[in-house]
Amino acid sequence: MAASTAPAREPIVGRSAPLPSASGHRSTGPGAGAVPLHVKRLVLARSIAAREPVDVASSFSTGEIDRIYAFVEIDNPARSESDIIVTFEPEHGSATGHVRLQIGAAPRWRTWAYTRAARQPGAWAAVVRDEQGTELARTAFELRSDAPVAPGASGSPAAPASPAQPTTGATGGSSAAAAR
Repeated sequence: MAASTAPAREPIVGRSAPLPSASGHRSTGPGAGAVPLHVKRLVLARSIAAREPVDVASSFSTGEIDRIYAFVEIDNPARSESDIIVTFEPEHGSATGHVRLQIGAAPRWRTWAYTRAARQPGAWAAVVRDEQGTELARTAFELRSDAPVAPGASGSPAAPASPAQPTTGATGGSSAAAAR
């Protein structure tokens, strides 16, 4: 059975503080006056290649996926280093992931997290928060329980993937991490 690849919905992006004043002054210290991070793009995908999402979707089958990737593109006008946290949250239940990703001192930063723990069918959301816990963006996805049958199989669904150890990496304007 072919997987449904409905177009991903646009993320619901949180409000941000005003940009620096016309004088161009920016506070370089923490707190008031700092220019916040802004999520330009949050999409879900089946994989990542060349630092871009591959096979973007908003609906996944538990039998067809090993990982669900949350790809995040950040606008960082202050060019300040910081962290974001990505979680995968079912409509009813506890969030998984809590993946901390480093944002580098660059005006544009691409990063991603993935989870293998999303197995409960239903409505889910990938949520991006800043270091203070403020929600920056959210995008919904559906997890279906319809498992595809492998060619030549007897009709039983494939065994679930075993959990992997979290991995992280960062090079040239992107970083990635895994959620369990």
